[in-house]
Amino acid sequence: GGGAAPLACPPCGRWARHALPRGFGAYRAEQESATEAVLAETEMPSWVPVRDIQFLAEYINRTVPLHRRFGICHGTRAGVEQRIFREHLARLSPGGVEFTVLGSDIAGVADSNDTVVMDYHVERPEWRGAADFVYSNALDR
Repeated sequence: GGGAAPLACPPCGRWARHALPRGFGAYRAEQESATEAVLAETEMPSWVPVRDIQFLAEYINRTVPLHRRFGICHGTRAGVEQRIFREHLARLSPGGVEFTVLGSDIAGVADSNDTVVMDYHVERPEWRGAADFVYSNALDR
């Protein structure tokens, strides 16, 4: 039958079919509200300093085989981190080759700036093994 969506089984990282956790609706509403507030600001903030994302991009460029030129940033809200990764990795690559860096966010209002609306706890089979790197600064409860 058509059971519940697969969700991560914390903290093991294995996938299992089970119902959404209690309080999920409140969690999602809180994330929607926070994302709306961020998107309403004139200057899009990054919760991580730009220099830190650039440092990570430099580390990734030095240590990760970037064959796909594709990265994923989970919990992106306004998409600032993914834009910094994309721009800095392109600057670091020979010939300035472009990178695709998609974001994910649970808030429907984040459906822009190369962000996919989804709960990052839910597996996307098409992303399994597809990215050169996955980044998140989300430390949600």
